Order: sequence, then structure tokens, then C-alpha cells
Amino acid sequence: MDPEWLAVERDFKAWMKYRNLAESTQQIYTSAVRELEMFLAADGRALAPADVRQQVALSLLTDFENFSVFKAGEYSLAALNTMLDQLVAWTSALAPLRQLRDEAAA
Repeated sequence: MDPEWLAVERDFKAWMKYRNLAESTQQIYTSAVRELEMFLAADGRALAPADVRQQVALSLLTDFENFSVFKAGEYSLAALNTMLDQLVAWTSALAPLRQLRDEAAA
């Protein structure tokens, strides 16, 4: 076999292993978030979390340029906007409680 072809095949296989690992990691993370949500919902009286329901799964491969600059794809924008709207709503709703806490600590 041509050594150049072997190098291409080796690189392709390495890339596919990396991609499969990245996808598996993303699935594990998404599953962990769902389990945490179920745990918190089971006894919400004890923990009473502020719940941002929208989840967004981002990929280093598709949503970042050069693995450092965030640039979400069109397919993620709707979910990102929904998540950020929910986060801002909870932040605004809880602001008076943070202010009371800060005043009590002063």
C-alpha cells in the first residue's frame, strides 16, 4: 500500500475516534443534566432551585472557531435565546432577594 494513503487513513480513523468521544461526552453531559433535574424536582421543597428548563448542547467542533471563539450555529440560536431569556427572567425575579441578603450581611 502507498504510505501516503496509510497516513490519510490513519488520520481519518483518529478523527473519527475523537469525534465519537466528543459525541459520547456530550450525551453523558446531557443525560447528567436530565438526572439532576429529576432529582431536584423530586423534592423541590428542600432545595427550591430556580429552574432554567431550556438546554443547549454546544459542540467545540461546530460552535467555536479555532476551539476558542464562540460562534453558535444557526441551529442553536433559537434554543440559546430561549435559555438566556429564562435565565434573565430568573435573575430579575431573584434580584430583590439578593438585595435583602446583601443588606442583612452589611
